[in-house]
Amino acid sequence: MDLQEIQNKINNLLNGEGRKLVFWYDEDAEYIDEIDSIQLDGNSKLWKVTENNWFESYLQLEERDTETNYLLYAFIPCLDDN
Repeated sequence: MDLQEIQNKINNLLNGEGRKLVFWYDEDAEYIDEIDSIQLDGNSKLWKVTENNWFESYLQLEERDTETNYLLYAFIPCLDDN
C-alpha cells in the first residue's frame, strides 16, 4: 500500500464526530522515514509512541490536550493483552 492510500485511510478514520485516537503499530518500522510527511486533516496531529515515552504520551493525550485527534504511530511491537 502506498503512502497516499495510507494517508487517506487514516484521515477517514480521524474524521467525524468526537475525538479520535488512531493507533498505527509498525513493528518493522517500514514507514519510519515517511511518517513525518503524512498530511493529517483538520484537528489532527501525529504523536510518535516509543518504548521510552509511555508516560509522556499519557500526559499529552489525557491531561494536556484532550481535544485534538491523534495518529499514534508506534514502531514497537503491539502490546499483548495476555
